[in-house]
Amino acid sequence: MSTSFKGFALLAILVTAVGTVPAFAQSPLDTVPITVTTDKESYADGETIIISGETRDYISGVQLTISITNPIGNRVALAQIEVGTDKTYSHEIAAGGSL
Repeated sequence: MSTSFKGFALLAILVTAVGTVPAFAQSPLDTVPITVTTDKESYADGETIIISGETRDYISGVQLTISITNPIGNRVALAQIEVGTDKTYSHEIAAGGSL
């Protein structure tokens, strides 16, 4: 398996949440505002990466932004998705292409 695909899979975990819910008087011991997981550790060319997770809070109409970068910092994918009223989200993206 190509190391570039492993790198892409690892970078898929590094999802950026833009527009997260603002919190006031938050202590360092509060729960993490967002969790991110993928369905596998590595992917072959053409496989589907499923990115999912949960947010601590839910605000109607606020979207979550997923940004995936390659090993040299170039953005290779960008998506804005809705968070469900149950505070969960999921998004699919195809592995592969030029890095």
